[in-house]
Amino acid sequence: MRPTPAWTGVVLWRRPDDLQLAWQEISRVQFRQLSESQLDGYLATRTWQGCSGAYAILENDDPYVTLVEGSMTNVIGLPMETLSKVVRARSVSDGGDLPPVANAPGSDNYFFPT
Repeated sequence: MRPTPAWTGVVLWRRPDDLQLAWQEISRVQFRQLSESQLDGYLATRTWQGCSGAYAILENDDPYVTLVEGSMTNVIGLPMETLSKVVRARSVSDGGDLPPVANAPGSDNYFFPT
């Protein structure tokens, strides 16, 4: 099996001035090779229901999925490490200027963290 990408797109949008902070983040996960009985056991847990990618990764010692690259919080749903950096670097409420790196239709206030 090869690693599977887990993408998350994030937009913080301040109203009423329409300041937008937007970025995407990728992490990679690897589903462990399972025997037929192990797969049956996993399916019986039903933890996969309603989950993107048909898995719900555990932060510690997941028996089925391993984080290969990137952020665990990104795989779970919101890349908290990057969010913290963005908020610290540019408080959404302080009214300061952001360098526009890329413009989206209808706005020149996009910032993409690296």
